[in-house]
Amino acid sequence: MRLKESLPLVAFLLAGCAIGPDYRRPAVPSPASFLGESQQEGKTLADLAWWDICPDPTLQGLIKEALAHGFDVRIAEARVGQARAVAAQVHGQLMPALGYDAAADRGRNALFGNPYNAGGSTSNGFEGYLSAAWEFDLWGRVRRLDEAAHAAYLATEQGRRAVRLTLVADVASAYFDLLELDQERAIASNATDSYGESLKLFNRRLEGGAGSRLESASAEAALESSAARIPEIERQIALREFQLCVLLGRTPGPVARPGSPPAEGLLPDVPAGLPSSLLERRPDVLEAEENARAANAGI
Repeated sequence: MRLKESLPLVAFLLAGCAIGPDYRRPAVPSPASFLGESQQEGKTLADLAWWDICPDPTLQGLIKEALAHGFDVRIAEARVGQARAVAAQVHGQLMPALGYDAAADRGRNALFGNPYNAGGSTSNGFEGYLSAAWEFDLWGRVRRLDEAAHAAYLATEQGRRAVRLTLVADVASAYFDLLELDQERAIASNATDSYGESLKLFNRRLEGGAGSRLESASAEAALESSAARIPEIERQIALREFQLCVLLGRTPGPVARPGSPPAEGLLPDVPAGLPSSLLERRPDVLEAEENARAANAGI
């Protein structure tokens, strides 16, 4: 084959090569099974959606409000849109670029800003340009840029999923803390009432001469100690409501919740022996891998 005929083939082969190593996920050796494995239960629990794990309708409403109005989620979604636009712009460099331009002019003794002898009459001028350009990606520079931009976009998408997952967990945690504090306040209030009745009984016994001052003093101390717990519990309730309102993206205020204690078995029991392969589904782990892929494409 002559050199002139082989040049297109050489150029085509070079165009298929990109400088830099291709990304390969590092191999992490792990055992196929382990002692006490309950793989079926783990997969079933891991595949449940948050609305199946949290069947409380009040909690579901709070989570939906947080996902719709939470500031962290809105920031993460904006970053995803920005990364998607950058990836689309970089990917467009692989395609031919087309451009056009047009101009119109009207004047006397001039045409497009240049002297023109038109015999003193007014002349009109029109012109148009059409251009096309395409970078022959011989060394794979544009393809590596496209790969890095696409990986960065996927990393922001995983970051958005991580923010949503964290937000759901934080809302559920604050909600259950509120329910627990409500029960603690109810128990402290009932205990205070009980100590108050005991104090009245000991005072009557003391007045009748059947009791002692020590019994009344002990009952009074227990009453004051129980009553002193209520303001602290109410302070913690206010802090939890403030935290929950921040997650919901609303003005701080009371958070409506059911007055009755939650039913038993509201949340499923997490089975023991969850497989470590579930870590590969974590959004933060996937985000780190996509960032590593983007960095590898920049070599």
